[in-house]
Amino acid sequence: MDTLTGRLVAVTGATGNVGEQVCAALVAEGARVWAMDRSDDAVARLAAKLGGEVRGGACDLRDAAAVEGSLDAAGDLWGLVHTVGGWRGGSLTGATADDLDFLLELNVKTTFNVVRAALTRMRSTGGGRIVAIGSLPAVTGVGGGNAAAYVASKAAVIALLRAADGEGSGSDVRANILAPGTLDAPQNRSAMPEADPRSWVPLRAVADAALACLRPGSGIGGAVLTLPGA
Repeated sequence: MDTLTGRLVAVTGATGNVGEQVCAALVAEGARVWAMDRSDDAVARLAAKLGGEVRGGACDLRDAAAVEGSLDAAGDLWGLVHTVGGWRGGSLTGATADDLDFLLELNVKTTFNVVRAALTRMRSTGGGRIVAIGSLPAVTGVGGGNAAAYVASKAAVIALLRAADGEGSGSDVRANILAPGTLDAPQNRSAMPEADPRSWVPLRAVADAALACLRPGSGIGGAVLTLPGA
């Protein structure tokens, strides 16, 4: 059956806006969740809130050894949804080298560490599905002029996921990228009070797209699925 019931899926940034929606959708489907976040307490609160089988704990995704240890503790892994990332604005001439370093570490290095670790395990156990969050401007080239370093870092995320799909496809491991526009999240509503959020991307839409890519019967691989909103 094309179901996630009983399958173990790791979710990074599990207590964040997108991460919690993904975890909730997985629990509703009967999946087992390995929640990776910044603190054990945050993961414990998430587990108490969602019920189901939610385990996990703190993990610094910038630390490759910490990622390996966390996934070793998780057990046989079917899926990974990598939601961790950061944003800084600034044009190419307005951004600083520190901005670039920050974005490469938070967006690219974390993706490299966790996707590499998950891919290695999935190839050895006979299959799996990997999903990461990209960015719509990194795909379309439109609307990213005020965040040049951010868009460049998300373009690197897309390249890493496509490489993972190429390496894993022979072992039934597929990797895909979700590229949403502006998310309808509390932080964005607060930062842009004059904007109309009806055109933004609902968090649940991102979670639904992630679950579609995670399903065992999904033949999607190496794809960038855009979620532009209304």
